[in-house]
Amino acid sequence: MPRPRAARMALPIILIALAMGCSDNGPGSLDVSGSWSGVTSFNNGFSTSMDLTQTGTAVGGTMTVAGAFIDNTFTGTLDATNRTVEWEVLRGCESWGGTLSVSADGTQMTGALLVDRTGCSSGSNESGTVSVSR
Repeated sequence: MPRPRAARMALPIILIALAMGCSDNGPGSLDVSGSWSGVTSFNNGFSTSMDLTQTGTAVGGTMTVAGAFIDNTFTGTLDATNRTVEWEVLRGCESWGGTLSVSADGTQMTGALLVDRTGCSSGSNESGTVSVSR
């Protein structure tokens, strides 16, 4: 006995709904909120921590780099497709920032760092790296 038309149509709809539920749904599927700790390196390594929140693609919170600053405001933008966070922390006349790559499992972020001192009366720019995990 043939199945009614509604029953024949239900299976493809269910399969499509399941497939959509397993797909990457954009910024919501990559969440960098939480506490992170690790190292900021120039010639030496400095203990680093971040407490981040995320709303859509906007990332905010605080960042501490031992010997440099404590709980300065962290602002950033998440690109879920490329698994990156463009970020900046202002410290007086300096701008600390760069791009962090987020690991596939979402437990590590690493990337280049630029300390831009062009707004300062003295000092030169400095580059390094940031590596944090949760």
